[in-house]
Amino acid sequence: MAIGGKTIFDTDAHYVETLYDIVDYIDDDDPWKLKFEYGSTTNRSVPISFWPSLSRPDGFNYPSIKRRDVDFNTKEGVVQLMEEMSFDKILLLSEQILTFAMLEEDKRQTKFAEAYIQYMLDKIADADAGMYMSIPVPYNDPVKAAELIDDYASEKAIIGACVLTARIEPPMGHRKYDPIYDACQRADLPVLYHGGSATLDNFGWLSGFTTIMETHALGFLFDNMTTIANVVSQGVPEKFPKLDFVFQETGLFWIPMMMYRMDMEYLRMQDEAVLMRKRPSEYMKEFYYGTQPMEIVPDKKYLQYVIEMIGGPDRLMYASDYPHEDFDDPSAINELAFLTEEEKEGILGKNAEGVFGV
Repeated sequence: MAIGGKTIFDTDAHYVETLYDIVDYIDDDDPWKLKFEYGSTTNRSVPISFWPSLSRPDGFNYPSIKRRDVDFNTKEGVVQLMEEMSFDKILLLSEQILTFAMLEEDKRQTKFAEAYIQYMLDKIADADAGMYMSIPVPYNDPVKAAELIDDYASEKAIIGACVLTARIEPPMGHRKYDPIYDACQRADLPVLYHGGSATLDNFGWLSGFTTIMETHALGFLFDNMTTIANVVSQGVPEKFPKLDFVFQETGLFWIPMMMYRMDMEYLRMQDEAVLMRKRPSEYMKEFYYGTQPMEIVPDKKYLQYVIEMIGGPDRLMYASDYPHEDFDDPSAINELAFLTEEEKEGILGKNAEGVFGV
């Protein structure tokens, strides 16, 4: 299925699971089973419900999913997508994880995460077919999250641990999350930071916006800018030097801005950066970044400059964000004339194969 001889590895596709799919993977004597069963039958657009809403049928609250030709909540649907998009490998991220930021400090995150993992391993994920998955990290319980990573990281189809960065308090550089990072490092499992604050009714950062255009443009940026600033400043890469860090679904132009703005602050206030051994930009050039959504620019040389500033094409991994309305197909990379064929090959697949070890 490779395009032009290049392996295509999509590192961010959202498997559209439902609570109904996973409820059978909660023990019958667990009181949360009944709650999840109730949640699976409620309308997700209801503002006050078991599981908060990300969307409404008319797409008002969140950009609509416009592709109805692929049933993307079955294994057959994943296979169909891979064939139609010429994907050789795909990393499936949970769709429901995008609601984690709206949940309070109860057990919904942990119960969902464990049931989702079991469901995906049983029904969908298949390493031999190139269909991989990540662990949805229940960050509000770092000890339980670490236990899940310990329990499931050895599964061949699991190649990452995904943290939804939307409005996490404290942010992910805080020492309370060290058990999560420690478990990932021991398991050689990359940490995926994925934004998610894009809704209008549940934006969270600020109130008063009146259009999705505003919140969708800002939300993912706020999430990952907050995370990268905190993770670097609090010395997470120094505490866990063998970990790979991947930032997803924020595009590319924000990265050099954060690099050099943080360098400026670091050079003024190095006494605050007690765990850092080098400039923030140097750490960020060791991170990896999903390409989607690729910014639309009037001149491709701007994109070329950005890629050079963040460390070059080997920092990038192709991501589609299928099935969301702003998804990118592989042509987003293949049509960049300033990239060599070898660089395109790296972004489209080889970089990710190295990071995820598949």
